Amino acid sequence: MKSFSEEAPLPSERKVKVHFHGSLSKVVDVLSSFDDQKTDILRSMKFQGLLNLAKFPKFDLYFCLWLMTKVDCSRCSIRMNERQEIPIRDIDVGHILELPWYGQEMFVQTESNSQTVSQVLQNLRQSDSKANLTVGYLEEILRKNYGGIMTKAQIDAFKIAFVVFAMSNVLCTGGNPKSIPLGLLQFLTVPDEIHMFNWCLLLRRYMVSWCHLVQQQVRMRSTSITIGGCFFLPMVTYLDNILLGSTTMLHYQFPRAAAYSLDNMKYMIEMDIVDPSLVENGRVFGKSQLKRERDACYGRMLVDTPVRTCNRPNKRKYDYFQNGGMSKQKEKQTEPIIGIMDAFIEETRAADTTRKCLETEIGNVVWRNCACFFLESISNMMSPNVYRSICPFFQEECGAATHGI
Repeated sequence: MKSFSEEAPLPSERKVKVHFHGSLSKVVDVLSSFDDQKTDILRSMKFQGLLNLAKFPKFDLYFCLWLMTKVDCSRCSIRMNERQEIPIRDIDVGHILELPWYGQEMFVQTESNSQTVSQVLQNLRQSDSKANLTVGYLEEILRKNYGGIMTKAQIDAFKIAFVVFAMSNVLCTGGNPKSIPLGLLQFLTVPDEIHMFNWCLLLRRYMVSWCHLVQQQVRMRSTSITIGGCFFLPMVTYLDNILLGSTTMLHYQFPRAAAYSLDNMKYMIEMDIVDPSLVENGRVFGKSQLKRERDACYGRMLVDTPVRTCNRPNKRKYDYFQNGGMSKQKEKQTEPIIGIMDAFIEETRAADTTRKCLETEIGNVVWRNCACFFLESISNMMSPNVYRSICPFFQEECGAATHGI
């Protein structure tokens, strides 16, 4: 791995053209047209955080390019300097976009099972068996005025159409933007279970893949560079973690995307320019200092230290569930939430944030948001009896910090 000082220099803004592989404006236009019924459907899917993208019809693509060159693809983190980096974990993506950051891991295959594909496409087509299944057809489903309460078949088609449309145009861009990414269809066979998958992990993987491609283009000194793969993640992560005087972002609002607007994001980017007097020769970013860890809802890592993961099962948790914590019958019901507990406890313990959070007002707010996110997640995934059986473990791990939540 190249050292911080050996990274390929970013070409001047005047010497490179940056393109976005996708259609952000199309997604913004569709999201802006949603009524309350469609918004409620997104909420049932745990995808309501994506509604915040409607505020961003465009982005500063050169700033996004600079950030993508700062991502350490092997560690999924932003290299801030020679010593510190900001990891982008599943729970961080959840903080930013409010997507499911727990549940079953997703592995996108280039070739999907024909039976799976036909089942999903049948749900999409509804009564129109001759429909041409393109991203344009998905847009028609999303824009359609249903003139009343939608049927179960219409809701299922809407859920599938939204996921594929958003992923193919903004979040997981790749391939031909006018065609349906068949690799995603394997996770959409049961529309009511879309929220049971770890979508944040999938987005992180696409982001890392695109960062790797972008860094290759920079090293080859390309004059035309294409970016994609949810560049929104490193951008919000970076802006959330730097000091910008009176415009410094306080982490009181979740998801974090909701705290931004096109104007304040533009102003923050301008504040991060190293020397505004030299803008004519091309902007250079990275002027700002890093926040204290206790003032941010993100973790920190020292460069070249072991990567901390948030979704790896902990043996003690398994022992609790399997040896007296609850019956074997309940064990199957609790398996999906083990990842949630790992991520939650990791968030509160990373770099000793549990103690630090309790020392500051902002820390308490961050902690409560994380805890409420956890409680809401597991309450939707288990029966009341199973929920009560897990409370002793939750209280044991988190202690008095949960008081008042």
